[in-house]
Amino acid sequence: MSSTIKKNLLKHSKDHVSEDILNYVVKNIDSVLYSTFDKLCYFAKCTHDEMNDFFTALGFDDMITFKKALRELQNQELSESKELSQNSIRSIIDMVTRYELSNITEFSNDLNLEILDRLAQDLLAASSVYIIGSVPLSYYATYILNVNGIRAIRLDGIGSNYISTILNMDKSSIVLAFGFSRYSKSNIALLNTLKKSGYNIVSITDYQESPLAEISDYFLVVPIHSYDYTTSYTSAFILLNVLSIYIGSQDRTILFQKLQKYDELTQNMEFFF
Repeated sequence: MSSTIKKNLLKHSKDHVSEDILNYVVKNIDSVLYSTFDKLCYFAKCTHDEMNDFFTALGFDDMITFKKALRELQNQELSESKELSQNSIRSIIDMVTRYELSNITEFSNDLNLEILDRLAQDLLAASSVYIIGSVPLSYYATYILNVNGIRAIRLDGIGSNYISTILNMDKSSIVLAFGFSRYSKSNIALLNTLKKSGYNIVSITDYQESPLAEISDYFLVVPIHSYDYTTSYTSAFILLNVLSIYIGSQDRTILFQKLQKYDELTQNMEFFF
């Protein structure tokens, strides 16, 4: 499929097209469709000017029009695929599974263990942990850290309901932020404000030069390969589980006490069936 898309992209080229950028695009279509301009330049290993020249050479005004054409070509290829039309659910399962397996493998191979240990120690030492960003991850991180006896509070960067919380934040606390392409402007603005106020920020993000990485004192990168507009949280959830188990292993007595209190409280409240 990649070779056909490459051929179609070159059909209306107006000038010399960078072979390196083109090869990256056709091999990583789904990532490209959901990348920011900066992120695309970073992974395609080119400058902003080189990327703009690439779009122009192919006959596109900007990245938006390029993405539109790329998505149309991809959909055309998929609709003409016999395998997809005859067994679409099976094909989708195989595709998603391939992405997730690549995420798991990359996560396992590339995770920076020293930084993970540093994060665990910082979380244990902090008076509180304020969590910002991706809704599913921030909710789970808040839950799993509290289970470990770490006071974790989720901040919602939208609206004004978090202002009173920020006013009462202790400087001995730590801010844990989640952010992936595309990055929420409101969360970036909130993190910048906290950074200027002297708070320690750690982020879990998708590449070395993401906006969150630039704001943070340090950061961890997790792979999020997925299909076009979908987002994979698999490696980030694995990271949180690894972090939780590692923190719990520092003092199992405290962990077991917290788990027992959790069980007693939920039972007394008849919280679960």
